[in-house]
Amino acid sequence: GLAVPLSTIALYRGYQRQPNLLTVALGLVGLSLMLLGVTHLLGDNLEITLTTAGVILVMVAHLRNLHAGHEHGATGS
Repeated sequence: GLAVPLSTIALYRGYQRQPNLLTVALGLVGLSLMLLGVTHLLGDNLEITLTTAGVILVMVAHLRNLHAGHEHGATGS
């Protein structure tokens, strides 16, 4: 139950540090897929597929934020 709000906060904080629309888009699409899967709006059969795809996209967005944060820190800016 905490994955969506925590991921949203993390993506927002990452965007504040290093604005990147692709990273935010990946995260938002991932969170949307997770919500669709958990709420069963598209049916019970798609829950696992939607949730898994959403988690992967959120993970990629988090990795992009992490990588951007390390690059930002390495430049001394």
